[in-house]
This record gives sequence, structure tokens and C-alpha cells, in this order.
Amino acid sequence: MFKAFTSRFGKSETGEPSARTVEILRHGCAQNVRGSCHLDGRHDSYGTTFLGLQPQKSGGPLLFIDTLTPRVSRAALEEKKTRLSIDFTVTQIPYRGDFLFRRVEKWEGFDALALSVPQELVERQRREYFRVEPKMSAPVHIKIATPMGEEAEVLDISQGGARIRAVEPVPAGEVAEIFLAMPTNPKGWVELKAKVVDSGELPPGVGKPGERRHYIRLQFVNPEPEQTREINQYIVVRQREDLKFLG
Repeated sequence: MFKAFTSRFGKSETGEPSARTVEILRHGCAQNVRGSCHLDGRHDSYGTTFLGLQPQKSGGPLLFIDTLTPRVSRAALEEKKTRLSIDFTVTQIPYRGDFLFRRVEKWEGFDALALSVPQELVERQRREYFRVEPKMSAPVHIKIATPMGEEAEVLDISQGGARIRAVEPVPAGEVAEIFLAMPTNPKGWVELKAKVVDSGELPPGVGKPGERRHYIRLQFVNPEPEQTREINQYIVVRQREDLKFLG
């Protein structure tokens, strides 16, 4: 049902990394910057350190980072399959990159993770958005602008984007028109553009058997003030509900 995501999104930003991306990562490695790493849709984040860039005979260079933490099992890392989203800061500018795990390799005598470098890095907002999860009794849905009007369940949402449940992954960089339905919006659907930031397989235990087993993380593209207001209204309501529950 959700395969239309693959065909209806626009041009994918794939290919060799840009000169800008390589230069930013080179600076980061020279400073051995620390980063916050999310592994294929897991909620936990892991600290990591940039070690260096290694040129390849074909394609872009490989980024080497340390091996995260003992809590991350090697079995959780599949060569050329597992994706890592890393947040880091270089010259006081925060960035996010979606990297592909290639293999474990030695770097200056120690085990390190070798990662394929994305074409572009995303310059993040300096202030992170607060993210909430919809209530099971009052779900949030996203509809893709296709003739069939395919819908997807929203797993979590913030002012800047949303993570949705999907049948299969979608290449990062794809863009589409979407419609967002929230319980706090009596007027119906909120129309806006969204860009795929990353996608992957949901961790075990998320959802019920037989449900869609992948997620797609979306970034809202240049939303109008009214659209942002409606999204923020829903987030505030959910925050209050959670605080009331904890109280």
C-alpha cells in the first residue's frame, strides 16, 4: 500500500559526497569532534568520535568513527545495510548526516566503524524541536499526495518533521506533498511539503505482528506560519496530556 512513497517522491539526493561535505568532515576529523549517533531507528543515542577520512579508489571517502559503546552489539551492525544518523558540530555549526555502515576496520591499531559518506549534510536548527508521540486512542495520520491517497501512521512528530510507519525504506532526499491530520485540527488535513531524512527497519517490539516494519523520517519543508501554528498546537496539547498523566 505504501510503495507509492517510492514512486511519488521526487529526485533523490544520492551520489558521491559534495566537496562541501568532504571539507566539513575533514575539519571534524581533524578536531576529533564528538557526535550523537542513532542506529537504524532506535530511540537510544550513542556517543561517538570522528577519527578520520580514508579516500577510496572509486566513490567517496569512508568516514571512520569509534565503535560507539559496548551496549551496541556487533550483531546489530549489518554491512552495507545498517544506517547511522549522526549529529555533530563543526566550527559552531550543527550538522546531521545519514551514513551507511560498511565494515569494522582497524584505525591506528583500534577497531573502528567505516561508514559511507552521504552526498550532503543537513545544517540543523540550533534549537532542537520537542517531539511527541500520538496517543493510540487519538492517532495522527499522514496522507501522500497520490491518486490513491495512501495513508501512514505517525510514530512521533515535532514542529520540524515526523517519523511514520512504512512498508519499505525510501531513499533520503526524496520530496513529496503530504497532508497531515491531527485531532486538534477540526478543519481536516494540513497540506505541506516533506523531505525524507532517513528510513530503516523498526526495532523489535515496536508495533503489533503483521504491521509495517519500517519507518521513514520526514522533515517539513518551509511550512507556512499557519501550518506551524497548527502543528505546535497539537504538540502543546500532547505535552499537557503527558504532564497530567505523570502528575
